[in-house]
Amino acid sequence: MKHTFHYTLIEVLVAIAVLALMMSFLFQFTGSAQRIWSASNASMDVASSSDAILALLDEDLAQMTVDGDAGLAYEKTATEFSFYTVSNTANGALIKVCYKYNSANKELYRFQEDVTYDPADNKEPKAVTFPAESDDYLVAEGVESFTVTAYPADTTKLPNYIHVELTLKQANQSASDMSDSQRVFSRVFFLGMK
Repeated sequence: MKHTFHYTLIEVLVAIAVLALMMSFLFQFTGSAQRIWSASNASMDVASSSDAILALLDEDLAQMTVDGDAGLAYEKTATEFSFYTVSNTANGALIKVCYKYNSANKELYRFQEDVTYDPADNKEPKAVTFPAESDDYLVAEGVESFTVTAYPADTTKLPNYIHVELTLKQANQSASDMSDSQRVFSRVFFLGMK
């Protein structure tokens, strides 16, 4: 007769305990990897948003000019930065572009309007009025701050450079973790060296 070997109850319990310990380490590793992946994904989304905003600003500022009749290159308030630029179309029409920051909703809007002159008096521009804020003009949400500084600060001349600082909030972050969820992006646009 052949003698078969059987495991004792203690050996089976030890094996189950070792397996449970290994499974807990595996679950901890998987959970940590998922948190890291989610955080890096959110970080990449914020970086992509800032790149898109700053690329749009770069494109607009590349054609920045002084409106000879109005005698202005740009206008700046605490929540708005507007400037004159030349259209990329064949006629090269003058356009006024405005970036408006809504601090209550944490949104950044971009408006543009053709600058037309009254035919009766070519020296007086018609007032440029921008439409109400809507999703059609929305550039970004989750904008904690948007500051623009022109150097030198003479609004009648093209500045040598413009410094833009943009603070964006990462999506899917709790309010208690707000300090860790903000990222600041800064870019300098050189203009006056043309």
